[in-house]
Amino acid sequence: MDHLLVLLLLLWSSVWWTSWPKTADQLLIAKLGGLEVLNGSKVHPEDRKGAELDYIKMFGEEWLKAGGGAQPGSEFTCQHPRYLSLIHKYGAPEEGELRKPKSFALKNQLLKITFVCPDDGERKPIEKKLPASMEVQKVKGLLYRLLKVPAADLKLTYTSLKKVGTEFEIDSDLKTLQFYSIEDGDQVLVRWS
Repeated sequence: MDHLLVLLLLLWSSVWWTSWPKTADQLLIAKLGGLEVLNGSKVHPEDRKGAELDYIKMFGEEWLKAGGGAQPGSEFTCQHPRYLSLIHKYGAPEEGELRKPKSFALKNQLLKITFVCPDDGERKPIEKKLPASMEVQKVKGLLYRLLKVPAADLKLTYTSLKKVGTEFEIDSDLKTLQFYSIEDGDQVLVRWS
C-alpha cells in the first residue's frame, strides 16, 4: 500500500507538531517506502537511507522483544510493516546501536535551563523546564514574573555545555529557544539596564 503514496503534505498533525519536526519527517520517510515528496521537499536517497537506518535502530529493541531474527510477532509487524524489509536491506541492528524511541510527550520535549543573573550576586540561579519551541518573548515574560524586571529591559545571552566560556547573544524576541540551539542543561544569563 505504501508504494501508492508518493506526495505527502502535512499541515498539522500530532506527530508533526513536535519540537523535533526532523524526527517526525524521518519516521514518515522510513515508514512510507514510496514517499518521494514530503512537505514540498524531494526525499533524496541519502535522506531515505539515514531515516531508514535510524528507524531500524530506534525500534530494534522492540523488534528483539517481539522475537527478533526468528519471526517477530504480528503486533510488531502490524505497527512496523516495513521493518523486516529494512532489515533485509541493511542488516539487523547490533545491540550497541539500539536506542529507545523518544516519546513525543511534552515532558520529553522540555529543556532544563538555568537562568543566572551574573550582575546581581544576591539572586540565586533559577532552574526551569521549558519547551524548545518557546519564543524568546515568552521567556522574557516568564522572567518578568520571576524577577520583577520589565521584559523590554532584559538582555539575554546563553552559555552551552559544549562551548564552555563562550556567550552567545539572544537578540530576537520572535525566535525560539531551538533557533538559538539552546540545549538541555544550558545556562541563560540575564542582564538588565
